[in-house]
Amino acid sequence: MILFGLITLLEDSGYMARISFLMDKLMRKVGLNGKSVMPMISGFACAIPGIMSTRNIENKKERLLTIMITPLMSCSARLPVYTILIGLVVPDTYYLGIFSARGLIMMFMYLLGVVMALIVSLVLKWIIKIKEKSFFILELPVYRAPRWKTWGSPW
Repeated sequence: MILFGLITLLEDSGYMARISFLMDKLMRKVGLNGKSVMPMISGFACAIPGIMSTRNIENKKERLLTIMITPLMSCSARLPVYTILIGLVVPDTYYLGIFSARGLIMMFMYLLGVVMALIVSLVLKWIIKIKEKSFFILELPVYRAPRWKTWGSPW
């Protein structure tokens, strides 16, 4: 709920389109485009809405790659499993007095999902043979203050 609220805040203020624009160069290197960022971010909350949001990606190969890597993002359903396993296996130690080993391992699990998604996308880019030309066309909305009515009130 918090993640989708923050995504709505970014979308309403005009930043989400700019995030897609800024990430396009990196995503091109692994066979995706900037529009793949939003499904991947949604994959942190739940992979199913993230996969469904790939419908706005016009290129068939990029849409298929995004669908295949979105489940690699660590969704919120995995959080209790990670918490229990880390609590059982990792000792309760601190580094530099403020960084918990358990917290660092949790952060590593999330970062591992993102890195593996990019690596898998890079490999699948060479395996999937669709020669459709890709264009990244996106309207950049104006910056504005978010309308609190949009995301603060459910009705």
